[in-house]
Amino acid sequence: MSDSKSLVWDKETIKFATFLFFMYFVQVMNTLPGIPINFMMRSVMKLSQVDAQYLVAATALGWVIKPLWGYISQNFPIFGYRQKTYVVGMSLTASLSWWLLAYFFHTHDIVYIAQHGYWTIFFYFNLGAAAYAFVDVVGDGKMAEEGKKKNIIDALVNFQWIGAGIAGVIVNLLSGYLSDVAEKNFSVYSFIFFIAGFPPLINVALGLLSVKEERATELFPWKRFFGFLFCVGVSVSLLIDQLLLLFFNRHGLISWYFTLPMVYKLFVALSAFMLQACIIYWYSQKPKYYWVISLFLFLWYFNPSVSQASFRYVTEVLKFSGTFLGILGGIGDLFGAIGIVCYFYFLRRYPGVSRKPLLYFSIALGACGLFVSYLYYLPPGYKLFSFIPINFAVVAILSGIFFNLFGAPSVQIPLAVAADISKQGREAITYAWFMSVINFSRITMSDWLGGWFYKSVYDYKIDLASWHFLTWWGGDGSFLADPTRVLILRLFVYISAFFTLLAVPLIWFVTLPERKK
Repeated sequence: MSDSKSLVWDKETIKFATFLFFMYFVQVMNTLPGIPINFMMRSVMKLSQVDAQYLVAATALGWVIKPLWGYISQNFPIFGYRQKTYVVGMSLTASLSWWLLAYFFHTHDIVYIAQHGYWTIFFYFNLGAAAYAFVDVVGDGKMAEEGKKKNIIDALVNFQWIGAGIAGVIVNLLSGYLSDVAEKNFSVYSFIFFIAGFPPLINVALGLLSVKEERATELFPWKRFFGFLFCVGVSVSLLIDQLLLLFFNRHGLISWYFTLPMVYKLFVALSAFMLQACIIYWYSQKPKYYWVISLFLFLWYFNPSVSQASFRYVTEVLKFSGTFLGILGGIGDLFGAIGIVCYFYFLRRYPGVSRKPLLYFSIALGACGLFVSYLYYLPPGYKLFSFIPINFAVVAILSGIFFNLFGAPSVQIPLAVAADISKQGREAITYAWFMSVINFSRITMSDWLGGWFYKSVYDYKIDLASWHFLTWWGGDGSFLADPTRVLILRLFVYISAFFTLLAVPLIWFVTLPERKK
């Protein structure tokens, strides 16, 4: 007699799960230049902490407009396929973007890169991000479709993130080592970009072999395609026109936008995002929980941050090398992968467990993590409880092990919920929308507002040393020539705590779809 589990995990499902595993593996390998780029923005391009953070946020544009990739893949099959051809074509595009950037660095010296490399990096990073995001949309859409059909969404999401965790170990160790080498030898940057172009070729092979898809018999929708190209062409033309106006110091839409106060910029950005939300809600056939889950994902991942300021603090003040940061990231991803495997078996052992208690556990874990992050901003030689000397490297390693080992639910559950409510036949674009909400909240809005707030503290010369809750533990930051630097990082710990605890009433009142046994 056949077993139900063998019916679910048939040969085709295993092949597809393998594709999902390597899709996220390749996606994380995309971050190979991550640590070197942070050092390059500081040492080569001489960007301020805020400008570097704005650049990082801007290069994530391809991930924010993921619903557009979902619309294209669902409506315009190439050679009769809506998935295979896009996976292959966009994976090749991702490789090409890295190789072209490698060529750019190979043919120009450090002075030219420092003066003229900003927009080239912006372009190729966004081209690569768009290509990776396109493959991600196709794979996630197929994951939602197959997972709902066989009630294995949680398992497929786990497979994805195990692949990401294993890749994280490899890429962090390599990235950290290469960052230290590149600091001494500028020519290594072109080598880093060159080898980053090879992992997407894995998706080319697996896209052909592991994605099962029947070839479409209908004719290519040329009229709708040309109409789509016309709309995109008009939008791109307007964008180019506004960029030219901006560069020639004339008044265009973009230059007008950047002259607005932050409150109005925020209003315009959120209005544009809400317009996109309404369009996708209509197009994806008004899925249940759409608005509730969108709000939940936005608030869950929204956390104004100062990632570049933190990076420069740990490298310049705590003296963490690129190699150590790579080892630290590798340890975190290794135990993150172990944690995902444990979480996978936990769900199989207790299939009826509610998602909400796991999210409350994630909030408590996050609160503990914020307490630990505050330790980094204490004076060197500080003794915890007056007798335990703090070793920042040991704190970083132990916290990386602990929080990654138990942090799987905080990542896995929102993704599984988003896949659960995707409307049949619209999985790619619906799931892509929820992922774009995460990216818009976690990267664009968080980094943007964090960078703006960091800059505002210095611009308005706010006296943080007079704020007792920043100085009662660890002093007034006088161990640094610029005490504001450490005080504002402590302040962001409190800001993070506020948004973390904000999730408690959110989970209490929000209706989340539960797992199907």
